[in-house]
Amino acid sequence: MKTTAATAAGALLAIIGASAALADSDRPTAGTMTEQAIAQIVAFEGYDVVHIKLDDGIYHVRAYEPSGTPVRLRLDAAYGSILSGDLRHGPDADDRVSLK
Repeated sequence: MKTTAATAAGALLAIIGASAALADSDRPTAGTMTEQAIAQIVAFEGYDVVHIKLDDGIYHVRAYEPSGTPVRLRLDAAYGSILSGDLRHGPDADDRVSLK
């Protein structure tokens, strides 16, 4: 009985630890720019920011150009430099034009 309880407690702690580690990977760290800073960089480039997500040191940004064309950008989380992006044309956004 003690073995089963200990095993269950160990499994629960492992799950909690794993979920905490996953949650922390999507949060800015000491060497990472904040979402607000990334939004300012993208806005300065002329885009209207819709959504920002941090994933593995890369900010994924959905935005619109001044003309209204949707665009997806990837920015380095440490420096805020635009790594890549693509424009989405048409209602189904199948046609993509690379920005780099």
